[in-house]
Amino acid sequence: MELDERVVAAHDALRAAPEFQRPALREALEDVRDEVMLEKRGEVATEFDAIHSVHRAVSVGSLDAVIAPENLRPAIVAEIEAAYATEAASE
Repeated sequence: MELDERVVAAHDALRAAPEFQRPALREALEDVRDEVMLEKRGEVATEFDAIHSVHRAVSVGSLDAVIAPENLRPAIVAEIEAAYATEAASE
């Protein structure tokens, strides 16, 4: 982040400025840093979203299945029935 050209330029401006301008330039530098940080976080989030999805989670075994909303109730009922059947079989 500190190597971003906008941060470098703001930092250089702060160093070169006369003392009376420095408080405003310090604030501007912090604003630029915040902006760059948000931008970089957005880039990381976009990269993460491009790699990770629920379908990928299923393919690597992190999730059992992706269930469409219209199939959710029947899937829950089936899971509960299977759990009861397993419990009854072990008694």
